[in-house]
Amino acid sequence: MNPNSSAISINQFLKPYLAKRKFLLFVFSITCVLATLESGLDAYFLKLVIDTVTQVQPADLLMAVFWPAIFYVGMSLYHNLIMRAYHWGMMVFYPELKQNIMQDLFAYTAKHSVSFFQTNLSGDIAAKIQDITESIEPLLRNIFEIFIARATQPLIVAIFLSIVGWSFSVIYLIWAGLFIYCTLKLSKLVGQNSHQYSQEKNILSGRLIDILGNIITTKIFGRLQFESLNLNTTLETVKNSEKKLHWSLLNLHFIQGLLSFVILVCFVGLLIHERINNQVSVGDFVFVLSLLVVNLSHIYALGEGIGDSTKTIAKFRQAINILLGPHDVGNKPNAQSLNVSRGTISFKEVDFQYIDDKPIFSNFNLSIQANETIGIVGASGAGKSTLVNLLLRLVEPQKGSIQIDGTDISDVTLNSLRNQITLVPQQIDLFHRSIMDNIRYGNLEADEQQIIQAAKLAECDDFIQLLPDGYNTLVGERGMKLSGGQKQRLAIARAYLKPAKILILDEATASLDAITEAYIQRALTDIMQNKTTLIIAHRLATLKQVDRIIVFDNGKIVQDGKLDDLINQAGLFLELWKNQHFSKA
Repeated sequence: MNPNSSAISINQFLKPYLAKRKFLLFVFSITCVLATLESGLDAYFLKLVIDTVTQVQPADLLMAVFWPAIFYVGMSLYHNLIMRAYHWGMMVFYPELKQNIMQDLFAYTAKHSVSFFQTNLSGDIAAKIQDITESIEPLLRNIFEIFIARATQPLIVAIFLSIVGWSFSVIYLIWAGLFIYCTLKLSKLVGQNSHQYSQEKNILSGRLIDILGNIITTKIFGRLQFESLNLNTTLETVKNSEKKLHWSLLNLHFIQGLLSFVILVCFVGLLIHERINNQVSVGDFVFVLSLLVVNLSHIYALGEGIGDSTKTIAKFRQAINILLGPHDVGNKPNAQSLNVSRGTISFKEVDFQYIDDKPIFSNFNLSIQANETIGIVGASGAGKSTLVNLLLRLVEPQKGSIQIDGTDISDVTLNSLRNQITLVPQQIDLFHRSIMDNIRYGNLEADEQQIIQAAKLAECDDFIQLLPDGYNTLVGERGMKLSGGQKQRLAIARAYLKPAKILILDEATASLDAITEAYIQRALTDIMQNKTTLIIAHRLATLKQVDRIIVFDNGKIVQDGKLDDLINQAGLFLELWKNQHFSKA
């Protein structure tokens, strides 16, 4: 899965998966064509039985009707064998196909940049992955069961009708052509309305996820009625869009029903005329009508299948165009693994700005020595978080280079880069898994004793032991069952386990009380040993032990020095220090 543009066709998406399963596709195609023959053969053998019964004397009837009757009854076995072969193919084909597509979609989507996940709601992304996966089977079944089977049906029916008379075949083929033309024409409008309806439903889904994800904030601010009114506006739009879709489907089905009435009138009239003139037998009469009735249900299913497929395709296309857009950040061809022995970091003449936003960095330079501990301070929006995002290659600079131990990080694989960096963020998100699993995420090879030791160092073993299931306690979605301080301590425990040479602490103790913070600061001193450490901090008192402090202002380094030196210099750091000092006083 490697799309070259933001728009990838459904055919391009499915082709590599179907190419590996040609035999099963052949089985599906053959069984569908054989199943299409069934209705014609069924009606033909019934005709033979009826003609024999009505035309042969009773004394000779048994021998005369034996084989036609055997063939007619045998069609039931024929149907059973064909359907079982088809279902066997389904059993082998679809579960594995859906599993492979789900795996590939997740792997590709997960490689999108941070901006992709900031733009698209996580619940909406998950829904689109499921939309594609769950749409595969009905889409392909429609292709085989509706299009291949039903598309060959007019020709097969015309051949069978020629047994009675070519006039029946000609009338039927003209009618079938008109039926298919009208169906395709009207289905185009169904497809447009279906696409609009799919878009409106996605907006509704996103709004629901947004409201439910912030339900506590909604309750605290007493905004349930406000959100309900906003939701009703979206629901009204979805309702109107759905009505429009159903109206176009109503028109489609009405025209199909009208055309079905016309062919039935033509055939009944022609049969009566031919019977009066003794040109058709009783068996022919039954043969044509039974073949027509069965065929009408099939060709009507073709029309419904086209309508259903347009809805599925609209949802499918919208999902793949969002999920399978090109990656903003990715591995270069032949990218190498990053091996870090010292931990030096260099930003050289880096330019960076977010899309359609003002520049954050312009000709930015910064050097950090191995095992050096750096404090990074500045007002909100000064560029501190962007610095971390660039180092982790969550975003890419427009110009310049970023190097670790002299290696340009754009030349190495993303996994190898991120394996060498441990980040303890301010906003802690935990998996809805056990506490044990969340801590182990720092090192998947860690045993239980190592996990408990890390928890003790991070001052979280005590509160874990008080939980009903201890280390096996599920933390809830994004850790909602835990307090902010508890989540932050788990994140620090997780960081203890990751054997990385570079450590980034982004307000790592911001959610802790003063007593716990004092314990954690001592514990962090241990984890920082023999590592290059970047500490982003708003509370300047936490930077007393760092080697130097870098002060950011509007993407530029305006001061660089030790804490004591910066306190005694006029500048932004002194202003920040005084503000915090006086606020505490």
